[in-house]
Amino acid sequence: MNIHALARDVKNYLQPPNPLAIFKIIMPLSHSQVQQLCRAFQQQTGYCLKRLLTGPKFGFLCISGSTEINSLESVYERACAVAALEATSSETFVLTPPAQQLGQLLSFKLDTEVNSLLKAILQAQNDAISLVEIIFSASTKMLISISELINIRYKQTPIQLLSQSFGDQSDAKFLIVSRFSALFSEPEVQKMSQLTNILHASMNSYISKIPLMQLFARLLLLIDQDQLAGLVNLTNQSEDLIDLQSLIEKKFQKEAELVEYAFLIYIDCAINQKRGFARILRRGIKENRDFSICWVLSQRGLQDVKQQYKEMFGKDCMKELKSQSCGIFKKAITIL
Repeated sequence: MNIHALARDVKNYLQPPNPLAIFKIIMPLSHSQVQQLCRAFQQQTGYCLKRLLTGPKFGFLCISGSTEINSLESVYERACAVAALEATSSETFVLTPPAQQLGQLLSFKLDTEVNSLLKAILQAQNDAISLVEIIFSASTKMLISISELINIRYKQTPIQLLSQSFGDQSDAKFLIVSRFSALFSEPEVQKMSQLTNILHASMNSYISKIPLMQLFARLLLLIDQDQLAGLVNLTNQSEDLIDLQSLIEKKFQKEAELVEYAFLIYIDCAINQKRGFARILRRGIKENRDFSICWVLSQRGLQDVKQQYKEMFGKDCMKELKSQSCGIFKKAITIL
């Protein structure tokens, strides 16, 4: 792959702006290749590609808006899309302008992996669902790097920074505290027999000392993910134990939906991170959550995510996305 040739192509597609052509160049690249492209572009032009694309002249990447939003075609397309959704649902949908979706997606892709994750966390810090999706699908190694960055840049711990928007008794704060506390806990050596005993206990209606959510947080977060994957396989194969994911759904679905969702994402990622992304994408599509959709589409291994989505939900995620998208974002989905 000739990165310098790609940089020249990007330069040519900027005058006049051709966002879809630039999108087609950038999206297949890995995070490291994107950084090489940015360096090559700066060497050739003297400009920072990320800053150039998010400037007012090339507004198709501006998260704050785009000239396309005001075009008659875009307004008409969006009105039709909203009408179609409302005709089949009791909910009222407010679609993000398609140029903002495209800008959100590419803004994640243009940054380094760590900076992209930090950006996503900061953007989602007031939205409990999006924040939980990000921190429970991110690897422990990445979250440790993010924690160090937050400490340096904001002089706060991640728990202090991210829990400000949520009440002390909220499930969101419980999940934030549990996830980040587990990163720096002393490794707990748990034998599989001990874990199965915890599972047996959790199936009883009364647990005397440990609240159920705390018990599951300890069970899931304080063991390494390979061991967790082994535990999931054990419960799947055992005649005596309820499947771990089914148990979580049974215990939390009605009273703590956010906790259930976080634990299911985390278990999926222990088996295969792309399963976790597929679960997030499913909710994003069903609930029209643009941020979640863009976050997943910006990740590595999108083809694997598509495959996991098909296996888990029996649907083609890209067809579902195209059916509810419009304008420039629909064209971008077609490229993907």
